[in-house]
Amino acid sequence: MRRSKAISVLSVLALTTLGSAVTAPAAHAGGYGCAGNLVWSAEVTDMNGGEAGWLYDYWDGTDNCSVFVKTEYAGTKTWTNLSIINSAGVSGGHDYGSFSTYAGPVRVNGVGVCVHEFVAENDLNGNQFVNWLSGDHGC
Repeated sequence: MRRSKAISVLSVLALTTLGSAVTAPAAHAGGYGCAGNLVWSAEVTDMNGGEAGWLYDYWDGTDNCSVFVKTEYAGTKTWTNLSIINSAGVSGGHDYGSFSTYAGPVRVNGVGVCVHEFVAENDLNGNQFVNWLSGDHGC
């Protein structure tokens, strides 16, 4: 009985460790060029419903700063676009180009407003496979 419990505990630990290795890291804000604390994150899905990456939003008391970390095609340069806008209609700009790991940071003033982000990404053949818009958050 003790042996089966020990094996079960080891199995759970192994699966927990493996699961955390597969998930995109929510690095400290400074690792992506943002300041502040992580306040919101969301899985970004591709047009087939698969995981394309993760969007992380950081808050420094004035600005929301967002990055898109790729999981699909991670390590491979693909055309990627990240944009952020607040509910007052102010655009924080765009970061687009051929990226292998992440797009961003992009920033916009978030005091008293909501923000949302747009992510687009092409596959290796140049076909768009991500066209994702977050809902409003940080309100």
